[in-house]
Amino acid sequence: MIHPLVTNHLRKGFSRSIKTEGMDVDAIGRAVTGCYGSPVKELPVGYQRWRAVHRAREQLVDERSALKVRMHERIHAVLPGISAQFDNIWSSPTGMLLIREMQSPAMLLKHSIEGLGKWCGRNGVRCTKARSEKLLDWAADAVPPGAVASTEAAILRADVEQLAFLTKRIELYERQSLQFLVQTPFVLLLSISGISHVLAGGLGAEAGAMHLYATARGLSGRAGLYPARYQSDETDLQGGGMAKGQPFLRDVLMKSGKCLTMPTGAFFAWAESRRALDWCEKEIAAAMANRYCRIAHAMVLSAQSFRHAAARPGVSVIGKLLNVAADLGIESTAVNDLALQAIVWIPAWARPQEIRNLQTGEWKNSNRPRDYGASPCTTRQISHGTVPVLLKWLKKPENQNDVAQQRLDFGPLV
Repeated sequence: MIHPLVTNHLRKGFSRSIKTEGMDVDAIGRAVTGCYGSPVKELPVGYQRWRAVHRAREQLVDERSALKVRMHERIHAVLPGISAQFDNIWSSPTGMLLIREMQSPAMLLKHSIEGLGKWCGRNGVRCTKARSEKLLDWAADAVPPGAVASTEAAILRADVEQLAFLTKRIELYERQSLQFLVQTPFVLLLSISGISHVLAGGLGAEAGAMHLYATARGLSGRAGLYPARYQSDETDLQGGGMAKGQPFLRDVLMKSGKCLTMPTGAFFAWAESRRALDWCEKEIAAAMANRYCRIAHAMVLSAQSFRHAAARPGVSVIGKLLNVAADLGIESTAVNDLALQAIVWIPAWARPQEIRNLQTGEWKNSNRPRDYGASPCTTRQISHGTVPVLLKWLKKPENQNDVAQQRLDFGPLV
């Protein structure tokens, strides 16, 4: 078998005078006839704004991840081994306070167990007696920092401020993305266990209006979610994913596939059966992403909540939305507007479950991680202000019908 490039090279040696413009023009004509040159259809302006917000958030998340890697090195230079004293030092107010204020383990030894707790309290952080005792034991056995620890500590304080700034901007973009999400049926993807507001909003922002895809294969094909394959004679090699396609859309789908196969995901049992067959995690995530394309395509087009015989039952859309609003610190009036916009998309058959979830308080997620600082909008405020408004709207007879049409027009960003 001769490679086509070799054939092309040797042909020019004895037939260089042969012109191929005519054949090229004919090929271009057949390509246009076959719609190969068709332009990509423009998305509505609202979806373009949504996409810009989502991609800005993704860039900031990458920047924050890189910053944390650099900070880990400086933390080890200033306070060697302190990261091991916390499950996650980035989500621990006490840990962030220590790396911001302490320049060496010896500074902790100046405090007693009660004194360290009082010092943390004066700085707005609660530190239990057991935590104080554990930190002082670590400080007594810690390796002394290097000669440049004071300089590293000054840089570390600046990094902590930069980290807080990036986190605030990320939360700002998440609040803006949430305003777009509740205006579309993509909000129904929150009913899938394992799909967060970031993943649901990311799919809506990158995919655009779902009616643009005739089938779910159009969505997965645009993302490049199919394996690369090389065939020649008896050779048949099948490798990883294709390099073509929309990388941002593929990233959202692969992250969704990974989250759906985690212990808290809707398809964890399905993933366990594949792991028993020695599938690698990337293959499982890619297969789950293709399945998720079919599920999301059907749910969004028909405006239906999640229900699947081979998966965990769906969760409350409004309950998950209220927890997200509390974590992002959205004000009570804005939470009411978001919830009322989202609840319109919930189909009639799923609304009794939403009513029961709100009445019994099952929507409250007390196990979710809490970042440093208190949110202006807490779960208690939502329980007293937003939940009665939603229950009143749900119980009205005129609000028992399904959504008649999709609202694909967006207002300006607030």
